[in-house]
Amino acid sequence: IKNFTSVDKNSIEGGYQIRSLYFDNMINSAYYEKMDGVNYRKKWRIRIYNYDTKIIKLECKHKANIGIFKESSIISEIEYQKIIDIIKIRVEEV
Repeated sequence: IKNFTSVDKNSIEGGYQIRSLYFDNMINSAYYEKMDGVNYRKKWRIRIYNYDTKIIKLECKHKANIGIFKESSIISEIEYQKIIDIIKIRVEEV
C-alpha cells in the first residue's frame, strides 16, 4: 500500500496515537442515535495526538445521511480542564 499512499504529516515513525474523549448527555442520546441508525446526528469529542497536549482539539462530528464532516477548534489546556471540571460537577449532581 506504500506505493499508492503518502505518509501522514502527523505520523511519527509511520504512525500516531490518537486519544479521544467522547461526550454524551445523561440519557446517552448520541449512543442510541448511532445504534438506531438515525440519519442526522452529531457527537462531540476532545482529541490529542501522540500524547502531546500542546494541541488539543474540540470536535463536533456530524452525520447527514451518507455524508460525514467535522468542525474542529483548538483549545488550551486551561479550556480543556474547565470542560472536564464542569462534567465532574454535573456527574456528581446526579
